[in-house]
Amino acid sequence: TFTVDDGQGGRDTETITIVVRADEPDGLGVHVGHASGRPGATAIAVEITVDAAAGIAGGDLTLHYQAAALQATQVRAGELALSGGITVIGNTATPGEVKISLAGALGLPAGSGTLVTLLFDINSEAVPGAYPLELTRAVLRNEQAQVIPLQPPVAGTFTVEDEVAVNRPPVLAAIGNQTVLEGASLQVILSAS
Repeated sequence: TFTVDDGQGGRDTETITIVVRADEPDGLGVHVGHASGRPGATAIAVEITVDAAAGIAGGDLTLHYQAAALQATQVRAGELALSGGITVIGNTATPGEVKISLAGALGLPAGSGTLVTLLFDINSEAVPGAYPLELTRAVLRNEQAQVIPLQPPVAGTFTVEDEVAVNRPPVLAAIGNQTVLEGASLQVILSAS
């Protein structure tokens, strides 16, 4: 159980299950990050990360978000794509959707990290709350254009904060259940607003 406490009597908790596996999970993990900001804020970054980049040479991703609260403005190559010479092209023309294409001549070396960074603006009339950032399509390919098996993508959350600073209890961003190989370390990133 994770608990956040604002020191003034406000608390939030989330209980998760951590599964320890003795064997490799089936497929590569793809995760959408978390972000927060106030209405009217601009250029807030959200990362899409992978936990085992070895072999990725291209692919297609589609992310859906709440257009009433957010507007995707830019798609940038993350450090993994940049270091591996993968070109990243994003399409933010459709409100509520970001389409991302990745293309490279060679597969990425082993490692984990940021594949793509998205920039969002928060609409000035956005209602405070937590909004899901969901990959509804995630296909990654190796340098022979073969599909790389993936685990179900892990969604992120974009939290639109109240404009006026009011003493409210903290809200812990969704963590979700986690899986780790036996003997391996597990990093759980916590954020609260």
